[in-house]
Amino acid sequence: MVVGVALVFALVPESRDPKPGRIDVVGVLLSIIGLTLLTYGVIKGGEDGFGDLLAWGPLAGGILVLIGFVLYERSIEFPSLDVRLFGNRQFSASTSMIGLVFFAAMGAMFFGAFYLQLVRGYGPLASGALFVPFAVGQMVFAPISSNMVKKFGPKLVSTVGLLLVALGLATWLFIGSDTPIAVVALAFFVQGVGMANVMPPATESIMSALPREKAGVGSAVSNTIRQLGGALGVAVLGAILSSVYRDNLGSATDGLPGAAAETAHESISGAYAVAAQAGPAAGNLLHTANESFVTAMHWAAGGSLVFALLGALVAAIFLPGKRTEGPHSPVLAEEQGVALVEA
Repeated sequence: MVVGVALVFALVPESRDPKPGRIDVVGVLLSIIGLTLLTYGVIKGGEDGFGDLLAWGPLAGGILVLIGFVLYERSIEFPSLDVRLFGNRQFSASTSMIGLVFFAAMGAMFFGAFYLQLVRGYGPLASGALFVPFAVGQMVFAPISSNMVKKFGPKLVSTVGLLLVALGLATWLFIGSDTPIAVVALAFFVQGVGMANVMPPATESIMSALPREKAGVGSAVSNTIRQLGGALGVAVLGAILSSVYRDNLGSATDGLPGAAAETAHESISGAYAVAAQAGPAAGNLLHTANESFVTAMHWAAGGSLVFALLGALVAAIFLPGKRTEGPHSPVLAEEQGVALVEA
């Protein structure tokens, strides 16, 4: 990290806003309250059903607070999130694409961790090692992605990248309790390759849609959408996972004490904890819990796949194609304008 910070100071050009704003305390608090209520409502709905007041109440409250947040941000001079930027089609499409791909990818990593450690019995270190292909795919292909963008344009590269993410996620639809573990590693690798071809063109599109002095704002909004997409992906897909798991566990907990049966129904982790003390009933409980979790995982993977494909659709429709490098190129014009100002 120290080396990284030193390289940033040495290599990254300054993009200071000549008219810096003030800290938007009210906007920050509204965003925290709204997103917390929204996320809690999704998780609670997955646990107890969305008919429960503790599920739809926070959901409704979170949506209302976030609407108030948007209206407030539009009305002040120095907003923490300049929602007016989303009026730019290229900026809006690029940030949406980032949110969608992180929604899909982080949700898949969430259920993938449970699958590896509980259904397949790998320890934390071995499970972590099986996530490494995801990182390797990004490390190898991200540097190549920038050249691909120059050659083919952000639209084609991003669309293909999101389709690769979708392919990796679709693999989870066919993964069962005894699928060769190499298939899981390959699915993560394909997702990583896809992500490597999504983030660079999306970031390039965001930055090229804004004036240079707003580069920090663009980066901040992109990072916020990425974090929000990942958090909601875990919440929403986790809720699907939890709900389908409980529905499929069925009568496997019959004969267990009430508290133990309730714990086993909460999650596959709870089922394993109960099985450790269930004696002869443990075998049937674990088998049913594993099968129920795999079924739930397939449903959650299907949800991830839908969001990845939606991201690909956004990229294909709204992102710019290959930019020309002639004398009237937008990129060249921007560089000339910056050079003129600096001169």
